[in-house]
Formats: sequence, C-alpha cells, structure tokens
Amino acid sequence: MEISYEELLRDTTGTLRRVLAHHVPGPVDDQRLAEAVDRNSFERRSGRRRGQVDSNSFMRKGIAGDWLNYTSREAGEEFEKHFGGVLGLLGYETRRDWWRDLDSESRHSRARP
Repeated sequence: MEISYEELLRDTTGTLRRVLAHHVPGPVDDQRLAEAVDRNSFERRSGRRRGQVDSNSFMRKGIAGDWLNYTSREAGEEFEKHFGGVLGLLGYETRRDWWRDLDSESRHSRARP
C-alpha cells in the first residue's frame, strides 16, 4: 500500500479509512476516526498552524515538499545513487538528475546561526 504525505494532507480521513479497510476487518466507526484525526492533527500535536516554524520542535512545518529545504545537492546525489529512480516512480521527480537543482548546502543549514 502506497500513501503519500500529500495524500494525507489532502484527505486525511479518507486516506486513513482506506488504510484501515485494508488492515482491519469490519466497518470503521466514523466518529472514532474523526476523533483520531482531530487528536493527531499537526495543529493539535504541535500547537501551531501548518507552515509555521519552531526550530526547537521535532515537527518541522507540516507542509508537503519541505524536505527540499533540508536536502543539499550532495545528499540528493547520494540518494539518487543509492535509490536511483525511486522518486520518479513515486511521482515526486521527473528527472534522474533532480538533485542538480539543489543548492550546495541545504537552505535549512544556511539559515542556522
């Protein structure tokens, strides 16, 4: 079963319903599912809105695509060398040399004092 973070952001309840249907026999209780989604939302767990940064938190921003801010060109090249093509298979990148578009340092490391 393949699930993307983007899919979870777009339709959390529907995505989790699909996972549960695949792994749990019987019907899913809609109220319990809604409560679980609410209780574990980024906003509830982090105490901030998606996109807001807290450099002291384990939870980054809660947005899709932020991984590129934490990936240097060297790290991207290594990833592609060892897992060549997987980002393309999953629909994240269309070129095998996607890492060439990254900066030599991650944007995150440049922003740190």
